[in-house]
Amino acid sequence: MAMKDINYYLNLDYDVTVRRLEADGDVVYNAFSRDLNSSVFYGTGDTKQEALQSFEETKNEMIEVYFEENRNIPEPTREDNTLPSGKFLLRISPRIHSKLIDLSKSTSQSLNSCVNGILIEYITGVDIISKFCGLNIQPNNYKMSELQIQPKVKAFEDTNYGLEEPSNDSEAA
Repeated sequence: MAMKDINYYLNLDYDVTVRRLEADGDVVYNAFSRDLNSSVFYGTGDTKQEALQSFEETKNEMIEVYFEENRNIPEPTREDNTLPSGKFLLRISPRIHSKLIDLSKSTSQSLNSCVNGILIEYITGVDIISKFCGLNIQPNNYKMSELQIQPKVKAFEDTNYGLEEPSNDSEAA
């Protein structure tokens, strides 16, 4: 196998992220690549462009050092932008399955639409309990464990749709 020369590494095209940081009214931009050690390969500046330029200069200097010291220089990775099919098999307990069916019927949705809505709203942080059950509970008052929502507040009087109050044992853990 042919050894790669310094120009190969200097010409690699890394994805770079620029973040705006603000402290005490001062703004600075920080540029880095997820493929390179951000404590070594980074750039800063008063503008995004300055941060990118600083990153490129630091990257080139450090690649030369790494190359001379025969250290590993990671090559860029690219994310696969193709989306999955949107289908997957989920195994849940019969009890939770029954509760999801009850919830979907009570909201006049198909089971698939109901579960999809719950997952979307959980992932985006929207208060799923309030939407589906008409309760006024803040989004951070619940957690999801094994697809079972466990509110930290008293929820329902007649039916709880798989919701249970946490026991004192679980809070101590």
